[in-house]
Amino acid sequence: MTEMNLVYEGNWSTYEEWGGVRIYEDSKEECFYISYGGYCVMSDSNDPEWDELEIIAASTVLEIIDEWDIIEKENEEYWG
Repeated sequence: MTEMNLVYEGNWSTYEEWGGVRIYEDSKEECFYISYGGYCVMSDSNDPEWDELEIIAASTVLEIIDEWDIIEKENEEYWG
């Protein structure tokens, strides 16, 4: 059985919407997986929806973290 560890989680939100990303490491297989999630008030569900996990290259992990750090900072500055 593989052991998945959450290594990064980022998100942004407005009054009506929310988006996020989660990156997991499979320590046994030595690879990374990503899942994007989101929520909109127009959705039929009150719970955020998360995409299926997709494998990503280790070199991409830091790029995604950098991108989401910027997204979170801009969101925080906007809603301050």
